[in-house]
Amino acid sequence: TFVLIAGLLQSLLPSWELQLPATPRGEAHLVSSGTRQILLIPMGSSGLGAWTTGGTPLPGFPVSNGVGVILRPAAFPGSTGEILIAYADNDGFVHLIDLQGNESFGWPVENSCNVITSITSVDMNQDGLFEISYGTSDGRIHLLDARGTELPGWPVDLQSQLQFQPTTVSLGGGQG
Repeated sequence: TFVLIAGLLQSLLPSWELQLPATPRGEAHLVSSGTRQILLIPMGSSGLGAWTTGGTPLPGFPVSNGVGVILRPAAFPGSTGEILIAYADNDGFVHLIDLQGNESFGWPVENSCNVITSITSVDMNQDGLFEISYGTSDGRIHLLDARGTELPGWPVDLQSQLQFQPTTVSLGGGQG
């Protein structure tokens, strides 16, 4: 059964190899954008790369080349239905860009401490609009809106360093 399923998947999924300009420095992230999928790979000092499922680099990528990206980015649903990408660079800036690598208005956002977690896209206040969450080396969790503004009551100080990326979950369809 496994061979049949593997053979079926292999015939449905494109197969390609990619020579990266640097060793990946974090988890790859697959983002759905309409009918296409985009593969995002943090590549250390070579920035954040983005490729189509056919292995073609997206125009405008890599971003933050020379500054570096080592943590997992997040897909962020924009206000008009477009997919944006949130990521942190090695200089402590959090970015929100479109799929051409263009920075959104109000971004990047500078942090006084290094971002030490991956980025998470959440609807923390359950208003139907997503926020961007991440942890910094001073033990704080940040929550930014789509304009790059910290939400009231944030950042939250955990009094110790966060070891994993912030997340929210809803089990059974209730509020998370």
